[in-house]
Formats: sequence, structure tokens, C-alpha cells
Amino acid sequence: MKVLALIDMDSFYTQVEVKRDPNLRGQPVVVVQYNPYGDLRTLKPTDVRLFPDSNGSIIAASYEARKYGVKRNMMAQAAKKLCPELKVVQVPVAHGKADIGIYREAGAQVISVLSNGVICERASVDEAYLDVTATAQQMLATAAAARHDNSMRQEHGQQQQQGQQGQLQQEEDETGQMERRSVAADGRADDEGGVSCGVVVPLPESVEGWHVAGMDPGADGVSAWWQQAGKTQDDQLLAAGAVIVARLRAAVKQQLGFTCSAGIAHSKILAKLGAGLNKPAQQTLVPAAAVADLLNPLPIGKLRALGGKFGEELSTSLGISTVGELAAVPLNRLEAAVGEETAAWLARLAQGIDDLEVKPRTLPKSISCGKTFRGNTAITGLSAVHKWLQELGKELQERIEADRKDHQRLPGLLTVSIDTLQGGSGAAAGTGAAAAAMVAAAVGQNAAAAVAANGGRHTAQTWRAGAVNVSRSCNLRRPVAEVMAEDALKLVKKWARDRADGWKIIGMFLSASNFVAAPTGASTLERFMAAAGPQQEQQEHLNPTGAGASDRQVMGGSDAAASGIAIGSGSFSSSPVSGSKRPAAAAIGGSKKRAYGDLRAFLAPSTAAAAAAAATAALGDVIVEVPKFELQST
Repeated sequence: MKVLALIDMDSFYTQVEVKRDPNLRGQPVVVVQYNPYGDLRTLKPTDVRLFPDSNGSIIAASYEARKYGVKRNMMAQAAKKLCPELKVVQVPVAHGKADIGIYREAGAQVISVLSNGVICERASVDEAYLDVTATAQQMLATAAAARHDNSMRQEHGQQQQQGQQGQLQQEEDETGQMERRSVAADGRADDEGGVSCGVVVPLPESVEGWHVAGMDPGADGVSAWWQQAGKTQDDQLLAAGAVIVARLRAAVKQQLGFTCSAGIAHSKILAKLGAGLNKPAQQTLVPAAAVADLLNPLPIGKLRALGGKFGEELSTSLGISTVGELAAVPLNRLEAAVGEETAAWLARLAQGIDDLEVKPRTLPKSISCGKTFRGNTAITGLSAVHKWLQELGKELQERIEADRKDHQRLPGLLTVSIDTLQGGSGAAAGTGAAAAAMVAAAVGQNAAAAVAANGGRHTAQTWRAGAVNVSRSCNLRRPVAEVMAEDALKLVKKWARDRADGWKIIGMFLSASNFVAAPTGASTLERFMAAAGPQQEQQEHLNPTGAGASDRQVMGGSDAAASGIAIGSGSFSSSPVSGSKRPAAAAIGGSKKRAYGDLRAFLAPSTAAAAAAAATAALGDVIVEVPKFELQST
């Protein structure tokens, strides 16, 4: 059985801001979104970002602020009525949108600490899954060996004191003790049906902030569980895992000054639930005996993958609302509603069984940036789409370049994703005023329905009611802002052509993924030109088979790809730097035909790059949709 943990940073954005400004320590602090309707000028992380008059939406609240009832998604001024001393910090702004770079960088620092000696999977800016199984097994074996050695030393001392008297009785006692030690060493029941003693791994002197689900809260409950008889091997491993996770949390606090909470269990889903039970700066162990009591009263929507439309449809179709009720549904009824495969998955999920493994990933699988457009800032024309794709492209280029420098890799897939509010169904309203009016009416109806469903209250999310997400992808030809913006615009145009009844974009995101290794160094063009010159030097230095596909910046900020060279494709286009459509033959000491041949050979892609290009080329432009399950009445 695996021992997994979820590490959840406590109000991470506020912790990052407090670390940057120690004067905020101990005070109620919130981090708010920038004003999308106001000034969008650049606001650097180093600028003064304390805005007491801001009425931005709260995206993070410190625990000092939460004591006053301040919560996420509140507006800042409403929160200040609850807590007049509230310190309001605005996120940095770049490219006309929020810039969360300082939080991403801090998250990367946390990952570097957590990944020490365990398998670490970065789940988000402020969350990470850990697989501590191997380290827990090693700790358990070491503790069992130490306990055995200690018992042997104690028995040897007793033998010396007792002398020879009662030797036979002593041997009989010793045999029984050895059998009990054998049970304790591996945490299993013996062949006669006996059970193990308490946890083999010693309980740390301080277990402040520790909890065990199903036991009394705090240290008393932890100590009682630790000493309980009947511990299985799985319990023993969980206990060792709890010690390891506590040490990692302490290392994050000591090295970075950040606190975090954790859940320790046998599956990802239980670890995540455990992490949310006790916060901040606490950890909760979820043993198998506590799973049913933890899951049964839980609303269906709290389970992974059941928090959206599918979960709602499942609850309606089966007439259930809690995980316990889901677990009680007969398998044949589940199969009739969602099919055999999905039914088996749901049955296991309702018991806390999740076969998802922690994958060793300390780097994000994709780099993305986006912007939301609320109210009258929603986009209804392609010119505005292009403008914001250019801004997103600039940020994406900066982040790709930084990622390349740090991690020696480049992406091969570009994805544009939009949140859209569509107009009428099938009416050919055109793209003029009539279409705009139709979309506005649809938006109003969606928002009104959302408010009604929320008990008549407006929230920060009701403006997104009725939104549909669409994603389209294509090859990432060059990691350059202008090129990525143009390619993404083509995908959006193709989508918009089929929307004769009008459309409204309320969110747009640009992401790069499908990374391949790409070591940094001198640019491809620089290395080629360095190899040119006198014929004898060219013969000595030009090595067509050893070239990579680097795109480091050259010639005033443009990289080799941006200079008009399609890396690895053997094609050439006009260079934004020189305007030339082909390499100068004189520069490499040969004919134009020879120049093309040598440069194509020099730019030959690596095996990894060629494979990635083939894989992404096969994708073309595709619509990425979330799979849906059909429900039948039972």
C-alpha cells in the first residue's frame, strides 16, 4: 500500500507578501485582484502595492484576517467593514493583467525543498503531492531493527543478573518474547491470530499540530492511536509517513519561512481531504479505519471529478447527495446509469480508493497565461482578440525564455482557450447590433438564473454563468509573441466563423506544452556563423551532425527562430532584423546553393525535437472538450 501526502500551503499569496514586507507580519492581510475596469499600467512586485482604498476581489486572506470573517471572493471594502485594520495588497500587474510571477517563484522554491528524498508532483502554485512510501519503508525497517537490538540488550542484562537459577523458565519466557518482537517488527498479526503492538516508529517528542482522523483532536489523539494495539503494516507505514511529512514541513518553514498543512493517507483523494481537515500549519493522518466515517457524510461534489455538471447529474439521476449514499447504490444500478467502467470507478471512489499515482514532476506540464473580461469589457470583435493575444503572447514568450534558461526545455504545442457566452440557438443574427443585443440578453438571462440559484445573492462568480469553454491547439512554430499571437488568432477566427448568432469572450488563455529537451547556449545562427569564414576554418569547425536547435536571443532581442529561420524545417523567410530572405553566400565563403545546403544540414533537428514536431503536427487544430457521461433514468 502506498503512503501519499498532499502539501497545501497556508494562504500562500499572503505568506509571500508578508515575507516580502515583514511589517505585515501578524496583521490581517488580504491579496486582491487588480481593477480590470481601471488603470492597467504595469505595477512591479517591488512597487508599493498597499492600496487601502482598493475594492478589488479578494483572492487570498491571511488567517489573522479570517478571524474577522474575511473570506476569498469578498470585495475589499466589504471586508474592511468587518476588519477596519485590514491590510490590502494588490497583485502585481504586467501586460494589462495580473502578474503572479512572485507566487510561482516562491512555489518553485517550496517544491525544491519538498522533493528532497521523496517523489514529488507539483499540482499547482501552492499544492504538491508526495509519495513517501519508499522512505517510510526504510524508516520502519530501521525502527524495527533498533527495537529488536534494544530488546536483545535488555534480555542480555537480565540474564547476567539472574544467573543460572530458573534457566528453563527463562528460556520459555524468552521464546514468547521473541515471538512478540517478531510481530512488532513487521507490524503484522502472527499465524495464531494475534495482533501487533503499537507503532514501531517512535512518536516524536513534539506532535503539535498533528491529528489522526477518527481520534480526539491534537496530541492526545495522536498518542492514543500510536499506542493502540492491532496496528497493520499499512498503519505502520502511515505512521512513518506522518513523521517524514512533518520533517518536510519543518524544512519548508526553516528554509523559506512558509507554513503548510498536509494530509497523509493511502490515496490522493484521501490525502487531499485530510489536508483540508485541520489548518493552518497542521497535518492529519487518515488511517483505513477512519475512511468510512470521513467519507459517508461528505457531499458528492466534494469528491474529485464530481464537483461539476457530471456530479450534479449523478445526484439527480440516482437521488443521492452524499458519498455514503453513493457507496450504498448497488453496482448494477450504477452500471445502468453510467456504464460498467464508470460504475466501477465510482464504486471505488466512494470507498476512498483512488489508483492515481504520484508522478515525479517538479516542473509544470504547461506554461499558461490568461485574462478575464468582466461586464462591458467582454470581447466581441476579432481586433480585440488579436490585441489581447499579443499581450498574452508577450508574457508567454518571457516565461518560455525563463523556463528554457532554468530547465533546458522548449514547448512544441500552442493552445488557445476561451470562455465564451454564446448568443441564440440557431438564429442567424449576424455579427452586428442585433447579434450584440442577442448576446447581451443571453448573458442577462444566465446571470439572473445564477443569482436566483444562489438565493438571490450576487457573487464574484455569477458573471460567468452560462460560460462555455473551448480550446484549440496547433504546432508552436516559434516561441515568439507575434508568431504565437498570429497562430492563436487563426484558431479563434476558425471558431468564430461558425458562430453566426454572435459570441462574447469573457476569458482567454494561451498556453505552451509538450516540452522537449533544448539545452541553452549560443544560438543556432551564432554557432553557424562562427563556423563560417576561411575555408580551412570552415572545414575544421562546421559539423552538420552535431548541431542543436537552440533559439537563444541574438541580434537585438530576436532569436534564431524569430529571425526567419524555421528551426529544423529547412525553410527560410524574411528576417525582421535584416530583411534578407536568405543567408548571404559571401558570409560563409561559397555559392548560394552551397550556403543553403550547409545551413540546412547545420540546422538539422535533434531526434527528440523531430519526434515532438511529428507528434504535434498530427494534432493540427483540434477542439479539446471535457468528456461527458450520459445518465439514464433508473
